Amino acid sequence: RTVSTKAFKAEIIERLNILVKTRDKNRTFELDRFSAGTINFLCDYFTNNSKDNKTKGIWLTGRIGAGKTTIFKAFEDNPFSSFRIVKAQQIVEGYKRDPDFLETLLSEKPLSGEENKYAHKTFDLLIEEIGREQLNVNAGKESFKNEAVNVLQRVFSELYERPNIRVHCCTNADSTEKWEALYGEAIASRIGEMFHIVKMSEEAPDRRKTA
Repeated sequence: RTVSTKAFKAEIIERLNILVKTRDKNRTFELDRFSAGTINFLCDYFTNNSKDNKTKGIWLTGRIGAGKTTIFKAFEDNPFSSFRIVKAQQIVEGYKRDPDFLETLLSEKPLSGEENKYAHKTFDLLIEEIGREQLNVNAGKESFKNEAVNVLQRVFSELYERPNIRVHCCTNADSTEKWEALYGEAIASRIGEMFHIVKMSEEAPDRRKTA
């Protein structure tokens, strides 16, 4: 389904208002100078109207409480390629239960139920709370019990080798130094190749405190 960036942006603002009101019925979403640039970029990207490389996902960073997760969630269903949302720690827990979980996670799966409004049958993945997960764990299977694994490091390694799989990330980790501390030098050097880095303003207010 084709949709203009302007029409999609109006839809996104409406979704953001709904998301904000689920937490406080007296509030509305404030499109301000701290969020406008991010929303405009995402609207262009997810309507397929930008010239950016679409094989690359989006790495959205910003301070705690800046509204990253809320903004990204509003784009979950979109004209370009819808995505499902999972927390980094959920991926770690899935690996601990069964290492084969990673292969399942990185495989395209049909949407449950009917097609969404944009008629997508497969979807991408958004991993949120990157950097807040347990970093080194042992899997439950007997043959893996003695191998401590940085699960997200392994996920990023797999993604680098499979450029046809598009994943987005939401995180407070906003620098090469932080990426290296979390996932090592090799992964840190590849983040820019794998993702469009979108940084929210460091001056953005903590919306949880100003609510």
